[in-house]
This record gives sequence, C-alpha cells and structure tokens, in this order.
Amino acid sequence: MFGFVPSFTFVGCAKVRRRIVVCGLSAEEPSKNIVLGLNEYSHDASVAVADGSTGRLLFAASKERITRRKHDAGETGELVAHALESLGLAAQDVKLVVTNNHHFRVLPFEKRLPFAVGIGAYPPSLLQDPIRGKVEKREISHHLAHAWSVLPLCPFEEGLIVVMDGMGEHIREFTSRKRTGHYVCDYDLPKADPFMEFPAEKEPFVGYREAESVYHFDKMNLSRVYKRWTPENSPPELYNHGFENMESLGALYSRVSSHIFGDWNTCGKVMGLAPYADGETADVEKSFNENGQLFNGQLITGDIQIDLEALDQLPAVNDWTNEESRGFYIHLAHKVQQEVEDEVLSFLKELRVRTGAKNLCFAGGVALNSTINGEIIREAGFEKVYIPPYPGDDGISVGCAMYGAFCSSEVGLSSSPRDSTLGSPYLGKLYSELDIRYALEDPEIAPYIVVEEAENQDVIIEKTAGALADGMILGWYQGASEHGPRALGNRSLLADPRDPENMTRLNRDIKRRESFRPFAPSVLAERANEIFELDGLTDNVSPFMSLTAKVRETMREVVPAVTHVDGTARLQTVRKADNDKYYRLIQLFAERTGVPLVLNTSFNVAGEPIVESPTDALRTFLQSPIDGLVIDNSFVLRRPVITGLEEVWSVQISTSIIEIEQRLTYGGLESEIYVSLLDRKVQLLSEIELELVRYLWEEDPEEEHEITVAECRQLMSMEEIPSDDCDRALLSLYRQRIIHFRDVNGDVP
Repeated sequence: MFGFVPSFTFVGCAKVRRRIVVCGLSAEEPSKNIVLGLNEYSHDASVAVADGSTGRLLFAASKERITRRKHDAGETGELVAHALESLGLAAQDVKLVVTNNHHFRVLPFEKRLPFAVGIGAYPPSLLQDPIRGKVEKREISHHLAHAWSVLPLCPFEEGLIVVMDGMGEHIREFTSRKRTGHYVCDYDLPKADPFMEFPAEKEPFVGYREAESVYHFDKMNLSRVYKRWTPENSPPELYNHGFENMESLGALYSRVSSHIFGDWNTCGKVMGLAPYADGETADVEKSFNENGQLFNGQLITGDIQIDLEALDQLPAVNDWTNEESRGFYIHLAHKVQQEVEDEVLSFLKELRVRTGAKNLCFAGGVALNSTINGEIIREAGFEKVYIPPYPGDDGISVGCAMYGAFCSSEVGLSSSPRDSTLGSPYLGKLYSELDIRYALEDPEIAPYIVVEEAENQDVIIEKTAGALADGMILGWYQGASEHGPRALGNRSLLADPRDPENMTRLNRDIKRRESFRPFAPSVLAERANEIFELDGLTDNVSPFMSLTAKVRETMREVVPAVTHVDGTARLQTVRKADNDKYYRLIQLFAERTGVPLVLNTSFNVAGEPIVESPTDALRTFLQSPIDGLVIDNSFVLRRPVITGLEEVWSVQISTSIIEIEQRLTYGGLESEIYVSLLDRKVQLLSEIELELVRYLWEEDPEEEHEITVAECRQLMSMEEIPSDDCDRALLSLYRQRIIHFRDVNGDVP
C-alpha cells in the first residue's frame, strides 16, 4: 500500500555510474528506475522525469513547447514520448508515474476512458500513450504537488512552504471514503502546532477547493500549518469550472485579468499595467464595499470575502481595444496588485511570528507575481526565500516526479547542505549539433538565411557581445530549454539596455504586443548591487527572474530599456556556475559598454510559447524583424533582399503548403486568400499571387522540368498581366517564404 510517510528512513543507492551530460548539466547516467511526474488533462500540461534511485531531476517540459499552443492542455502521451526520447530512455525504464489534475481525479477518469473514447466523447489520442497501462500510476493532491516541487530542491533544510493559487483540489477527494493508497493528499500529513484550517466547520452540500496552504518542513518531513478552502460559488460545470467566482487571492487576480484582457491566464499583463496608475483610484474604489476594498477579512483569520457583486457590476468587460477604457483598467490593475500584495505580506509576517520559521518557499500561481515576491524578500522578515523557476502549474509535474522519487524508499537527502544545482531550470531537451545542422539546412529555411559559423564558443560570444553593443536585437538559442515561463538565457531575445528605442522595437515590431509590457535585465550577480537597490540582500537574489527591484536613480538613464515606469525591473541575477556561456556574454558586453547587464525577454512573439527546437527558433526569427540569431556557435542573418529577378532563375515553391483557402468577406463582394503552411498561415496580397501559387503548387512534382522566372512571366502575359506586376508578385511570395529562387548553378541568389 502506497501512502505518505511522515518521516523517512532511506537507503542510499550504492551503484557506481559513469558521468554523462543530462540537459546541459553534469549528472549521473539515469538508472532504469525512472519516475515520471505529470500535470495532465488541464492547462499547462507538463512532464518531469526523475531518477528513482538518486532523486535527481533529469528533465521537465511543458506541452505547449511541443504543440506550439500556449498553455496547452489535455493528454500527455506525445510529451512523454518526447521526454523519454530526449533522455535516451525506453518505456520499460519507467517504474512509476505520479500525476495530478486539480479539476478531477485522474485514475477514475482514465479507468473509464476507453468507453468514453469508444462512444466518441474524447479523441482516440487520449489512449495513445507509450506507457499507458504498463506502469503503476499514483496521484497526489494539487497543493501537495506544488509543495513537493520545492521541498527537495530548495537550498535550505527547514522552513515554511506557502502555496497560493487560484484553486486547488476539491475537498471531496480529501474526505472520500473510497480514497486508497494510490491517492495521497494533505490529510495524510501530521498537523503542526499551531495548525489552522478554515472554515473549521464546512457547510453541508457545498463544494470547497484549496485556496491557500502552508506546510512546515524539516529536511524531508512535511507537516500541515494552514489550509483555507474557497467555496464554489457557481456551478463547476460552467466554463472554466466557475473559477472567476472563487474567493482566493489567485482567483481574484485572475478575475481582474479576465475583466481587462478577456483571459484569466494573463495576470502578468495586469502586473505590468499596474504601475502606470498615479495612485488615484477613486473611480474604482467607489464600486466596492464601504472601505473601497476588493475584499473584507484576512487570510490569517480565514475570513476573507471577496466583493463578487461589485466585481460583477464593473464596467467595460474585455474592452481593451477601446482606448477610453484604459484609464479605468490601469486603476483597476493597480488596485488588485496593491491589495493582494498587502494581504500576502501581512499573512506571511504573521505566519513567521506564529511558527518561528526562518526560511520560506513560495509556490503556486501567485508566486509568479514578481512585484509581490520582491516585497516578500525585502519586507517579510525571513532569512532566506526560495521561489522556483516554475511556481505555476507547469511545476506540478516536477512535484509529482519528486514525490514519486523520494517516496520510493531508495532516495534520501543527507543532513549536509543541499546540492545547489538541484534547482536548475535548464531541464528541456539538449538538441544535438546534428539537430541544429538539420534545421539550418532545412529546404524551407536555408534559402532565406546566411549562416556564419564560429570556430568555437569564445568567438561566437565575442561576436554576439559586439553585435549587441552595436545595437542589434538578437535571438539567443543555446543548450537545453528552461522549464517555466521565464527565458533565463537559453531561449532569449537580447538587446542593449542603454537604448530606449529597443523597448518600442521589441514590443511593437518584434513581439507585437502591448506597449506597456516591461523587459527584464540579466545582470552579473556580483555586480547587481551597482544597478539595483537590493537592500543588503545577496547578489544572487533573483536567479530565476522571480522578483522586481528598484533601479538606482543614478542608473535609470543608463539602462532605460529595462527600467519600468515605476523605476523597477524584474531582474535575473546570473552566476558563472549556473550558466557559463550566458555569463561570459554579459561579461564581454560589460567590458565593451561598462554596463554589466543585457536586456532579456522570452524568444517568442505574442500568442506563441517560447521557442523549443532549433526549427522553432529559425521560423520565429524569419517571421519577425529580429536582426540576427545566435544558435549554438552559428550566427544567422537574413539573406539580403532580392530587388530584381533574372529570367533564367528557377522558381521553387514551398513543400510545406497544406491548402489554399479563399474566403468571401462580409457582403460577399471581395475575398481574402490564405495559404496554409505547416508552421503558419499567410494572406496573399493579390490575385496574381494566387494564380502563381496555384500554378506552381499544382505542377506535377515528379516532372524534372523547372519553372523559370521567364516562364512565369510568359504565363502571366497570357492573362494580360505585365512582367513588372508578375515580378512584384514573385518577390512578394519570396518575402513571405512561399517560394524561393535558384540560379543557373543551383545556388540560392
């Protein structure tokens, strides 16, 4: 019978293994005792892989990076296959799977899944999992999984773990008489002294979900300190499970995100918008209770009540495109940020006093709020604070994997200081030189780029530092991808922080997102105090870009591109031991400019996840006006623009075209024409382009005859289209990467 063991007696693994490189870090070769952790069938689906014989975290990735759909949910079979292939493992190496889905229990759901798929309620893909039915599978509850995502990985051995998010597990799972040892929750943990649970008396026939949880840990021993439940105020069968009407701080913040941007999962936008308020919130405050507050009560007394009626009456729901609404939105964002921040800080201060704890781990969706995190570190009074690089639900898989590994009876942590590399964020697939070469030579990409190969790392770092100092905005693609929502120097867009125009270029032209969104500085850890007011905190206070700090007034004009409107920045402190190549790049940039930091933002455009594979990086580079791309030791530029065509050039059409679609506009008087390719959809600009694409695409691909520019002109002349118009259409198709050209030698011109 599998259950949570409050205290552990571990037997260390005595096997000797050779050393290999796993996900960019020196690690032991994985044993054949692999534990998988899964967050599945819910948003931010993810997988984590741990060695069940050593407890080492080997791999972690979110489904969105593979499917290219942001916050992707659902089944994880494809993601599991990707993880095993990345580590050179087979399905039979997996000995245990631990999972969580905070909406419903996974094991009962999967037990009935074959029937549901059979009647068409779910797609067959839910049954296509390389380990389905072959491996023992267990579950842990949502907040417990968040707790385990930090417990074995934080750099201290005693303290509090505070979990705050929108909603966690349903109370029926905790109290069910049918609960077995294959499902473990908080109620299997001992109670600490003091222990607080709210409401103490639950109303009958009311559904409750986890809102905030607090645990105490001493080495690997967990106990319960605090648990608050939020009632389900609307039917959970409604869209989003009634999430926006739950009375947790995370749900409140997400509710405001939905009100402003129409999306509960864009809380980072609310946080970025909040500092634009001038402090005058009277128009917002009069909408709420007599105190003008979003909620009454306190977390520490468990009596918080959110003013849901007032929230329902707020004007301008999801009306961001209307500029007249934006002043109201700014003040609403400021209000929710300030009130949630104040309540979190008050709660943590009181917890510290009541428990005597010196250290704090913070996880759950609220821990993604870097402004709150900065206040916690500066004001809450804890000696040490640890916030993981993946505090949101993409970190649930890590907690599941760690729980499975450390509760498998083989693994334990000694009383010595913890390994500082355990919490590394660089947990994705380490793509090989062959993978990168294949992407660079892809016939859909190669005709549009010029690749300059560097002799070694030193040369490419020197060249990149020089390009940044000269004003170029670069994609920086190195090593294994980061797990979590932040780009921490392996999947980044980099720029010179001294140039304020880089903010506009990145937001408007490259990322195509709102102008108020700030950018992060990646700063040499030992020089962070020169630029930021860290109030005596350790220089490596923010390795995972988890908190904001004030930019020193004397430096704000020096680094305006990373200084937000309120004089703060969400910084990443970089140490050589954590990311040697990125550290050396910043170091060389500092030698050239005197500024020991670079502007860092995630390598993606609006609406897309951070790039994962070399091909993702190259496609994003070609689709946006990034100046250059550094991918491993290759410096990639766009091929110079073709302004004129030669008659003898052959015209090559993309092999990734899926379909041509013609849509009638409103009224049916005009049409829009789209070409769907594997990685994007392109709108054609003229009927001439459509005729050319149709002809080139429908030609028999087995024929050896190549279509030349001259033949295209002749074809179009039969339709009484001048050669100049034909050339303009060909060049337009070339710029959209639907066609490319070859000269008489077969080379790309």
